[in-house]
Amino acid sequence: MSDARELLFTEFGRNHALIKRQWVAVALSLIACGLNFYRRWDNWQIRTQFYWLWDEVPAFPFFADLLISAVLIIALAWTTGKVISRNEIYVYENGIEGYGFKTWDFWPRLHNFELRYDDIKSLKKRRWGLSIRSTNGRYRLIVHNPEMCVEKITKQLLPPHS
Repeated sequence: MSDARELLFTEFGRNHALIKRQWVAVALSLIACGLNFYRRWDNWQIRTQFYWLWDEVPAFPFFADLLISAVLIIALAWTTGKVISRNEIYVYENGIEGYGFKTWDFWPRLHNFELRYDDIKSLKKRRWGLSIRSTNGRYRLIVHNPEMCVEKITKQLLPPHS
């Protein structure tokens, strides 16, 4: 795209509702890990009080798997939140550019894209963002106002009425 272009619209994924919702899911997952921790601890205490019912003295419960699970849940949520925050789209008079998810192989990755309007094959509003199918690939963007993005891009895609 040329350097002389007019910015028409900008939208971002910063502070998106999905980030807040995933932290609610993380809190529930950590509560589940805590309940599992309590269950193992309680089971171990009962077994040590009635050790004569088993052939051996019970070993101290293993909690490393719960700790690793909790750390992985938090790390995944933090990383996902950072990636969603980096989603952005800039709508210019001659094309669009920004950062969005592009699927390479099996794993979606954040990818910088720059598309002219004639490169765009289809544009769909999704629940949490928009999906762009182009000659360069498919991009998914998680933004606050996908309706406005679709409206602005569609307005540029359609030829002006005479």
